Amino acid sequence: MAETKKKKRASLSSFTILLIILVALAIITVIMSAMGVEGVEGATLSGVLTAPVAGFSDALPVCLFV
Repeated sequence: MAETKKKKRASLSSFTILLIILVALAIITVIMSAMGVEGVEGATLSGVLTAPVAGFSDALPVCLFV
């Protein structure tokens, strides 16, 4: 009997998906600011790299309160 082997699909982790979304949004903001849309500031590399840390520091007081 020949056994059929199923290939496992490699799935993306949630961190990878969030990183892709973060980078895509950074690219979109740069494009929108270049087009002259008012109120949109282009993302910088330091802003993209520190976004997870800034998000965590904003949520920390709420977690401590709860």
